[in-house]
Amino acid sequence: MDSESTFVPCPDQEFLWNFAYSENDSESRHGDRWRTALGPRLSGLIQAGERSSLTRDDWSRVGIAMEAARGAYIAALIRLRPRWHVGILPTSGLGAIRLIRLEAFRSVSPRLRLDEFVRGLDAGKNTLDDQFSLRYRRLRPKFDPSRSRGIPMLVAAHLPGPFTEIDGLTRMCIIFSRLTQGESAPADIRVLLGLSQRITEWPFY
Repeated sequence: MDSESTFVPCPDQEFLWNFAYSENDSESRHGDRWRTALGPRLSGLIQAGERSSLTRDDWSRVGIAMEAARGAYIAALIRLRPRWHVGILPTSGLGAIRLIRLEAFRSVSPRLRLDEFVRGLDAGKNTLDDQFSLRYRRLRPKFDPSRSRGIPMLVAAHLPGPFTEIDGLTRMCIIFSRLTQGESAPADIRVLLGLSQRITEWPFY
């Protein structure tokens, strides 16, 4: 598949919305920070998927909330001004995606590649802090791709890649694992891609 032909430019609001929609109602420290920063009204609108109801001020608050919830991880990325695109990737190609630079991930995948990471997790390896590996094993049996909130997000210096994940790693790992083990998995996956020739400056790249 020609990845260059599958991605089309989209507004920055896609980035804001998918991060907020994915994490606002999660039972995690990120979810708690989102709900606190957004406030009950805006958090409720996002949880209900009422994107069309957001005002210009609401969108500004979503941006502020995103930086409050994710801190330097996102603030450093935003400063690189990536250009956002929506596209489709074949599930079989997810294995080549690079992981962000975290020692917890490197303990399972020295090359920081999704295929190596999934093989390690499925073989019983644990991330250093156990948080990701435990969540992966808890969610894998019951994960339903059709009910996912938001879409995975990637970054790259240019097309056709390589791509590095910034959000949605758990679901991509589960889908790729199911594919490689002969279980039911979607043939492709919709993703958001941020392109910046300065992406190597991002501390997590």
